[in-house]
Amino acid sequence: MNENSSTNVCITGGGIVGLSCAYFLAKSGVDVTIIERDSIGSHASGFAYGSLSPLGEAGLAEDILPELVIAKMGMEIHTRFAKELPLETGVDIQHRFRPAMDLAFNPLDEAKCKSQVEWRKREKGFHAEWIDGDSARKLVPSLSPKVIGAAYTEGVADVDPYRLVLALTQACEAMGVIIQHGDVNGLNKADGRIARIKTTRGELSCNTVVIALGPWTGSASQWLGLPIPIRPLKGQIVRLNSPLTPVNCSVGWEGNYACTKPDGLLWAGTTEEDAGFDESPTSEGRDEILVSL
Repeated sequence: MNENSSTNVCITGGGIVGLSCAYFLAKSGVDVTIIERDSIGSHASGFAYGSLSPLGEAGLAEDILPELVIAKMGMEIHTRFAKELPLETGVDIQHRFRPAMDLAFNPLDEAKCKSQVEWRKREKGFHAEWIDGDSARKLVPSLSPKVIGAAYTEGVADVDPYRLVLALTQACEAMGVIIQHGDVNGLNKADGRIARIKTTRGELSCNTVVIALGPWTGSASQWLGLPIPIRPLKGQIVRLNSPLTPVNCSVGWEGNYACTKPDGLLWAGTTEEDAGFDESPTSEGRDEILVSL
């Protein structure tokens, strides 16, 4: 990066949010540069579960409804990605619509599930209903006999996170987006506006900066001069070769989930660990997930 480097929009972070911003900006003819410290898709964006459920899965209405409009917008964007990105890049992002079940094991779970069904079934484009335990086991025979029923939802989907990030990267580069390795560590302003962004590899002139650092966004507080109360939350997933127990919908229970993905593996999770930026898989995390199954 030389001292004359410039761009219209500089995006800090090359995860799913940064790449999506670059994709749509580039389609609008905007000159974009992404600054990414690590490899594209090497963190949560490339390794997440990939569930696309604007209605939430096992969530409470009071938590979900205030964000439902923007969640539906996100769903529409992913549906658009599913149509456009394979044509533009040849990468199959493995987007698919598949149902979801929130399991009930006792009367309290049943009441919560039925409450979810009541508001979900009013949402256009989705189908929701309460099904009993036998009906749930017809859909997923490996379910526990202790399951007494489930909130069943259609209209939700999933995607392969790494393939999506790869496709977005290729599409962005094909439209002229520049992706540079580096770490942003400061800003220069002129007349109250951002003029240049400082990185570990030099400076870059720009008119606009998009902060898309995910859990690292809190570190931007130092050079923005603003408090940003964001911290990481570690979650682990196991992928099991379990061809005799297919789970052909996303099944959720007690904060856990499982689903057989197009790769043939059973993806199951998750832990929630206040472990800072430690991304190392652990035997404790593995065992916690396996016990939940």
